[in-house]
Amino acid sequence: MADIETSVVISAQTDDLQSGMEAAANSVQAATEGMKAQFAGLSAAAQQAQSQISATVAQIGATIAQTASDSLVLADRGGWPWQRRRAEGPREIRGHCGRSARRQRSPAAMARGASKPARR
Repeated sequence: MADIETSVVISAQTDDLQSGMEAAANSVQAATEGMKAQFAGLSAAAQQAQSQISATVAQIGATIAQTASDSLVLADRGGWPWQRRRAEGPREIRGHCGRSARRQRSPAAMARGASKPARR
């Protein structure tokens, strides 16, 4: 009789162990599926980032090429505008009306004999 009781207990423990193993396997399967979904999302994000990087690199390359072309054109024209002005020599500075930048005495002040320029 003791052997039957022992057999029943062992059978019950084996059934519990098998149920536990099945539950663990199901949990591992669910976790695996979740990780696959996350990796798929990461892969899509990485592909999008790669395409944006490629577009940015192409834009930078085009900008560099345009800058190099502009530099060659400037070199053919004699350099930057301020470099050409230096080569031409000094020019007279003019005010907004074409007069010399130095203040002029008004005709009334000249008639009075004033020595200082008129204030504006």
